[in-house]
Amino acid sequence: MENCQEFTTEFQAILDKKLLHSRVLPQEQSLFDKELHGWWWSRFGISFASRHRLIDGEARNRPEDFSDKSVGLDESSSGGVWSGTKIQYWVSQLRREIDILPDDIVKIIQQKPEKLALDEQRRLKRYVHRRGQSIEFAIQKKDRISELKKRIQSAENGADPFEGEDAHNRRKVFFDSERDLFYIKEGQERRDLGVGDLLADYAWGITYDPDGSVPEKKRRMLIKKLALNEARREIEKIYDSELSAIYEISQGAGAIGLDKIENKAKKLYNLEQERAFGGIIAERAVREFLTRLSLNNQKANFFVERSNAAEDSQYKYDFKVRRRSRTRGVAIEGKDMPRDEYVRLKKEIGFQLTVTGAGPSLKKKEDQLEEAREKIKRTGLFVKRRVEDIALLSLSTPRFGDYFRRWLEEGKPSGGPEQYFSEKEKHLIINTISHNFLPPEEAALPTWSPVTEADE
Repeated sequence: MENCQEFTTEFQAILDKKLLHSRVLPQEQSLFDKELHGWWWSRFGISFASRHRLIDGEARNRPEDFSDKSVGLDESSSGGVWSGTKIQYWVSQLRREIDILPDDIVKIIQQKPEKLALDEQRRLKRYVHRRGQSIEFAIQKKDRISELKKRIQSAENGADPFEGEDAHNRRKVFFDSERDLFYIKEGQERRDLGVGDLLADYAWGITYDPDGSVPEKKRRMLIKKLALNEARREIEKIYDSELSAIYEISQGAGAIGLDKIENKAKKLYNLEQERAFGGIIAERAVREFLTRLSLNNQKANFFVERSNAAEDSQYKYDFKVRRRSRTRGVAIEGKDMPRDEYVRLKKEIGFQLTVTGAGPSLKKKEDQLEEAREKIKRTGLFVKRRVEDIALLSLSTPRFGDYFRRWLEEGKPSGGPEQYFSEKEKHLIINTISHNFLPPEEAALPTWSPVTEADE
């Protein structure tokens, strides 16, 4: 719960018990309900039991004074005029939180309610509407974290945490003790997979569940990695939706669902349209190829981070690559530092991928990156860790769309469309990272031997 610091330690202890499905005593439940009710009432003027009225826009059986339209939760009513009662209600509520409100809202609520101009009323109503959306997204993230805790607890208890609705869709993972390798069965074939493969495949809608024959220690380790990977990626999606809905930040190609991508793959395109479709596939496939590479090889000194919607749309990088080794300080390339030394000391870099060949389109991408390099010096609220540079990864091959179609035709085998990359394409990706970020001895194309317990 994002606002847990606003609750007492007793409340937080009871919340932890609830998340782990432990027994809660009647007096603990009473304390929990009382504090939760008080928090919702002081924040939003409604009880916790009535929260769905605020979140979902439910207006039935609600007093007129607290309908979505009357309190400003209805976006479509932003052009209307609030009655004095409604203005007074929200001004009174928000003044209790004046220390944490945006500056423009503070200026509005410091005025007398009856003096607010129409434009100020609209801004206030828009802010109130977004508050309701924020609650919804916070609840979604909390529920996902709760599910993660239950899965980990279930694994610790020796149970299968993935039993349930989607259990039949999960591919069973087995373990070869002699070779110390995980593997799956694809028809009559056996296929070895590293942990990186099992985690990266989630980007292509493939999920796994360790078979009961896997040794207990290995089984618990893998379950925790799978559960954490799935939760992290789902929370990232929720956060991107939050950025889009509340802060009007556009989402990139990474937000396109697999079902929509599959529908696009069935269509016939001209050369320009096929290149655009290939770009959608390439962004995800290259990122997950590098994810597999970094996690399957113990000597790899980097790992991959997915970019959020703000990083994608505002700072123009599709994913980030970060060094594992610790470095002190931040290197800035300049007259007194040669580029090879600068490359050695950088810790995190963003990559913008393009499938555009040489010409005006590529020049446009390069110009966009120059602007983005200036922007990353002043990264704001939505970037948790600033990248130190942005590099362009240009792959002019037209085959990415075909890789995806082949993957579909072959029944979506483990490994994703990136398993069809040519050796030349693999080397190009690795060499681009090496030139812009990693010393050659750290980024050389490794042998393709899966490792089961790579550090994340």
